[in-house]
Amino acid sequence: MRQDKTFERQYSVNVARLRDGITEEVFEAGAAFFEYFPHAPIREGDVQVRLVIDKSARMLDVHFHVTGQVMLACDRCLQPYNQPVETVERVIYSFDPSLNLDDEEIIYVNPQEPQLSVLQECYDFIMLSVPMRKVPAPDLHTCSPEVLALIQNPGQDHEEDDDADESDEVSALFGSLTLPDLDEDDDEAVTEEFDDSAPVDPRWEALRKLKDQMEP
Repeated sequence: MRQDKTFERQYSVNVARLRDGITEEVFEAGAAFFEYFPHAPIREGDVQVRLVIDKSARMLDVHFHVTGQVMLACDRCLQPYNQPVETVERVIYSFDPSLNLDDEEIIYVNPQEPQLSVLQECYDFIMLSVPMRKVPAPDLHTCSPEVLALIQNPGQDHEEDDDADESDEVSALFGSLTLPDLDEDDDEAVTEEFDDSAPVDPRWEALRKLKDQMEP
């Protein structure tokens, strides 16, 4: 993230002027906001982050209300669409290093600092509100029929052709094999027929190689 103090001050709370009790601050996140973060997956958006701040002598109890929309790329067709985002997150900024509240995120801040930057928190909470799987509902975005036709069952025809070719090859090998007519009681004939030292029928060898290729 670039160190631009002028920009960062636009997303700061003036703690020195806050009175005890509830105060609200509103910040806007547009194209310039996302460009500030060089690795942000979002480049366009119109998001409002409303802070509800409850100040006391020991801390600032802040709720971040994120609402708006961001431009994303559909995971199916890669075309852009507007994704609504909404979330509420809580952070406690403590003036007292010994303050410990279970199950709450606590950030210690210097009580002598007049400004509290919430730029990073605004960005993090916007990112958290973005869905992991970007496949929007039809009322938000509809992929073109051509794209849907291409991504539906990809390579199915080729797989069927390959399976058919393998099946034909196996059938041809089995069909060409003539197994000896053995007497079930003739142990010597069975032993001699399957003797490891006997020459291997080339058709059996071809079938073994084909079986090895078909196994994953």
